[in-house]
Amino acid sequence: MAGASVFAIQLMLLGFIMRVDVLAFVAALFWPFVILLGLMMAVLLIGALVGWPLMWATVSVEGTDAFDALSRSYAYVYHRPWRLLWYALFALFLAIVSMFVVKLFASSAIALGNWSIDWGLDNETMRSVVAPEPAANIAPKIDLTPGANASVNIDIPALETTNATPDLSPTLSATRSIIWFWKSSVAVLVAGYQAGFLWVAAVGIYLLLRRDIDGVQTGEVFVDQAEEYGMPPLTDDAATGVPEIAPREPALPGDTGPRPS
Repeated sequence: MAGASVFAIQLMLLGFIMRVDVLAFVAALFWPFVILLGLMMAVLLIGALVGWPLMWATVSVEGTDAFDALSRSYAYVYHRPWRLLWYALFALFLAIVSMFVVKLFASSAIALGNWSIDWGLDNETMRSVVAPEPAANIAPKIDLTPGANASVNIDIPALETTNATPDLSPTLSATRSIIWFWKSSVAVLVAGYQAGFLWVAAVGIYLLLRRDIDGVQTGEVFVDQAEEYGMPPLTDDAATGVPEIAPREPALPGDTGPRPS
């Protein structure tokens, strides 16, 4: 964005200069440079728009800084654009199928729960507290058919089929809010799956592009090496020859003891 802004500021200054007719004529003679600056801006912005998920994947896979992530994302986008498009389309197909499955289970969980509760709960409490009717089902019905009475006939649904919430007790109001909270939590989890799938797909696409361009296997990723503490040093008992822990010698990092020959 900063690089594209540098070129945009130059063109903006040129626009102020072109307020003078003569200078506008001179600028028109050198208009290919304006197109060149626009092309450079397009390269920067399109590369950032397409490759920004790969930048995050680079930092985690390679264990490098943001500059390496920036250069790799641009290189992978413009070196293999058709391969990147194929991977993105395949990831989109997987996203559509997986989102259908996730939403199917989420909606089925809520619907089956309401259906089971409805067998034991009265209709009024069910429609006002547990599963209120959506607004689409309670819209007034207007009869505008040809030959109908000049006055508009509006059919107001009955109270039990409307979304008009009756006067609920404080306990039922709190119950309705809590039920709505848990159902909304399911919707948040479904939305979170979409964001999670985006980053997982970005890492997978990055690994495949790196294999195609750099020839690096997909299993070669950066792993932060933590200190490993093994067994303390062992010595043989003088009398029995049985290995035992050496006295007053603490365990050392990475020391797994003597290896058998």
